[in-house]
Amino acid sequence: MRESLNRVDVRGPDVAPKPVDEVDLKLIRAMGINPFLHGVRGPDSLKPSTLAKAVGLTAESVRERIARLEASGVIVGYQVYPNYRHLGRTITSYMWRVPAKARKGSAMSDAGDVEGVVCVMGFVGAEACTDIVHRGPEDLKRRVRLLSKLLGDADPFAYQEYKLPTPGGEMTRLDWRIVERMRGNARRAPEVIAKELRISGRTVKRHVAAMFARGSIDVVPAVWPNRLSGVVPFILHVELEAGATDDERAQIAKAVDDHWFHQYSPPDAERRCMDFMMAAPSMGDAEEIRLQTESLSGVESVLVLVPNSMRGTEAWLDEEIERLAGIVKPAPAPTPTPAPTKPERTREAPSVRARI
Repeated sequence: MRESLNRVDVRGPDVAPKPVDEVDLKLIRAMGINPFLHGVRGPDSLKPSTLAKAVGLTAESVRERIARLEASGVIVGYQVYPNYRHLGRTITSYMWRVPAKARKGSAMSDAGDVEGVVCVMGFVGAEACTDIVHRGPEDLKRRVRLLSKLLGDADPFAYQEYKLPTPGGEMTRLDWRIVERMRGNARRAPEVIAKELRISGRTVKRHVAAMFARGSIDVVPAVWPNRLSGVVPFILHVELEAGATDDERAQIAKAVDDHWFHQYSPPDAERRCMDFMMAAPSMGDAEEIRLQTESLSGVESVLVLVPNSMRGTEAWLDEEIERLAGIVKPAPAPTPTPAPTKPERTREAPSVRARI
């Protein structure tokens, strides 16, 4: 049975991680930590030779850095994701302020149990965020209303929506079966998958290449930011002034270019914010980045959000993939009923009628 990426820890007991630098962060940025972040990509997008061009290094240097990130547990594996449009769904992320700090933990736990909530992240302070899988605006509104009651925030804001490409064709049952075999380890050899599915390795390669080409799948590393050595991971939330221009947005992104490894995509162009997942050597450095960003033209305010908890699940996705692949799981074996024991014979008390 393939182990969930969320439970994999590849760090050895004697690993002494080397502190990450801005090149490591740009490498993670080029690899992407969310599917389809870079649009439709090919099966070679994560090869060192391809990444080397994006970060200005040699392929050998990229290979060494990736190996170091894997050895230290920052990258715990590689996961394949289908385009959620094939499932009639998309994902939107919301930021919340939980007013009752004393019950923030229990409120976040309750939020994680809401249907469609696939990730809940808490930050130091009142902030929290959720990733919500939904089928469209009305479905999203219904889930947000329920979360508003649980978290006590009637005015959350959406800060990210997955920018999913329109697939260039439908997926076949064999496509789904191949994706199911790739889940948990997207780098499995085609020959191994072929043997399990009783098809040729050439057929597996052809289907995988076609799925990439039409925007049906993407592969990304599973990244644990809290394992980045020698730095503090945080989210820089930038509120923009009304009328902030595209040039001002570009200047903000350029000013923090050495520090961020993921930029969120706001779903609403009218939403005046920019959000970056970053890393800095210390909280003092994070505060300096905040102050420098706040001084830029077009910026209204800047907030540093430090994550302190996360709960996520992809069980819903695996169930959908198995369903579309035609995989029928055996029903659980019934619990055996214990054989009835013969009751001990006891002398019955004489009834009142008998005594009379």
